[in-house]
Amino acid sequence: MKVTRQARPNEFPFPIKKAGREANALTWVRNHSSYLTVGGILNYLQIAGIYVRGIILNLMVLAPALLIAAAAIGSCHHVLLNHPFGATLTGVIAFMVAIVVFLADGPNRLIQTVSARLRGVPEH
Repeated sequence: MKVTRQARPNEFPFPIKKAGREANALTWVRNHSSYLTVGGILNYLQIAGIYVRGIILNLMVLAPALLIAAAAIGSCHHVLLNHPFGATLTGVIAFMVAIVVFLADGPNRLIQTVSARLRGVPEH
């Protein structure tokens, strides 16, 4: 047995009939509001723009570091093939340097600077 109720146009499918101590006006606002789709298509485009901006910021911050690491590994590839334990030592040293950089709050300042420039906020 299947019981379904079809919502009429411009009607919330699960209306609140009487909500505890809630005022009638507040119940009416809850049943007739569209706070999730306030701006229609413009709201969805804005959300897509925010996602694209986040991806671009991540690429701007991470790509140079990854390219530098790849260039360093590529430039000493022949040495690493002849001395495989040197690769382990190099990785441990690189990891320690990364920890020191992150503890020194370097990336945070970089991200804030890039975000401020994209928003057009003058630097202090």
